[in-house]
Amino acid sequence: MLDITLQQLQFAWEHVRDNEGCPGVDSVSVETYSHQTETGLPELLQQAQASTYRPLPLRKIVVEKKPASGKTRLLLVPCVRDRILQTAVARLLSRSWEEEFLDASYAYRPERGVDRAVARILQLRDRGWQFVLDADIADYFDKISHSLLLKLVERANLDAEPLQLLRLWIRAEFWDGYKVERLRRGVPQGSPISPLLSNYFLKPFDEELEKGGNRLIRYGDDFLILCQTHEAAEAARLQVRRLLSASALQLNEEKTRVTDFDTGFEFLGVRFRSGEAMIPWKRKKRLGRPLFMARPMTPKQLRSYREPPLDVARSINSLSINSPSSDPAMCGADTRVCRAETRLGAFPRAPRVSRLALPTNSISHSHYGLLAEPRLLRSGNDSLGVPPVPVSHGQPSTNSLFPKPGRAGLLASARPFLVALSSMRRFFESFEKWMLEGQVSFRHRLRQEVEQFGSFLRKGPAWQPFAFDEGPEPAA
Repeated sequence: MLDITLQQLQFAWEHVRDNEGCPGVDSVSVETYSHQTETGLPELLQQAQASTYRPLPLRKIVVEKKPASGKTRLLLVPCVRDRILQTAVARLLSRSWEEEFLDASYAYRPERGVDRAVARILQLRDRGWQFVLDADIADYFDKISHSLLLKLVERANLDAEPLQLLRLWIRAEFWDGYKVERLRRGVPQGSPISPLLSNYFLKPFDEELEKGGNRLIRYGDDFLILCQTHEAAEAARLQVRRLLSASALQLNEEKTRVTDFDTGFEFLGVRFRSGEAMIPWKRKKRLGRPLFMARPMTPKQLRSYREPPLDVARSINSLSINSPSSDPAMCGADTRVCRAETRLGAFPRAPRVSRLALPTNSISHSHYGLLAEPRLLRSGNDSLGVPPVPVSHGQPSTNSLFPKPGRAGLLASARPFLVALSSMRRFFESFEKWMLEGQVSFRHRLRQEVEQFGSFLRKGPAWQPFAFDEGPEPAA
């Protein structure tokens, strides 16, 4: 059972409420959910403990990293309900994983941060570590391999319930305003569980670098390797390339260089040069514009997504299927395996399907018309979704409502219509997507929602001495 109490879930809700943030695909804001906590939190806890919890798709948002920079950041935002459970699970796992993390990692950990990282850098500088490999991982959060991350998580000796939740959140689905797609790689920026997973994925990387005798300072995907000679720093660069390649990652060569304290460098917004550590004066900075925000899912689409996969009885009502023991048509080539997809309202493709084995010569006219809709029935190698004409190996079923020759003629005459219908649907799907991407009337409202995520780093032309809380002195 998931070791989370209702009180811990309440603490997670308070954390989500303080962070605010925009609504997810269900359009439920933090303020709206605050009126539902009395019933929503116990229901969420019951679903998580009974293994019936299913997250909603993440909401796709694209914003500028900096104004007029041309660089964008992809945000995939969970709904408020999912953010609460992710926060509670992240706190639960961090208590056990915190002991496994090395002291060289300073991001997304309790009682750590920029102050402690800067204090450690200055301490190592005073002890003679003058040469620095200033490095960055290219698109780290978007390039994390799901298979490698799941292998690491599965070796962490977790209980079945939290492990299943992590699988759901790692292999998440996101909504782009048009359809639901599977996240193929990376951890979503905007999810509370992502910082913990990103740190855990680099745990083997930290351990290997610490074995080399150099000193590592890592904050997320930015890190320094402090060395005593220039040659050791160059060797560390080669080692970093090899380790990142083994994790399906790449070094950002544009942001990676070997330097020293006399030349100076900037790390975590702090400028190091000789015996000084300076930070810029902070001033209000214009935020990057929101470039795209997926529209919320409609209530019909939400209901369809939350439903479990339909079984045969629910997908095809009152369909007469003879027993295999009483109908010879259930044996041999007359049995066709039909794959009926349940579409989610306007979704062109649905991730949930139900498989059904039925004899094609025991389906009525109305049922046959339902199954023969393009892309709702796929059989054999027929790309149009039209079932092949069955080949008889015996007498037709007694409950067949039309003879075989008539059915074959019906299929032959309906094929051109089905081809045209499939082409028309593809055209209208493309047209709908084009219209959605071209909408500008919602830009002002979308900008207001995205601005709730907070500001980016503020930098100015002037610099001031850096004051920090050193905390306890790190071990040598």
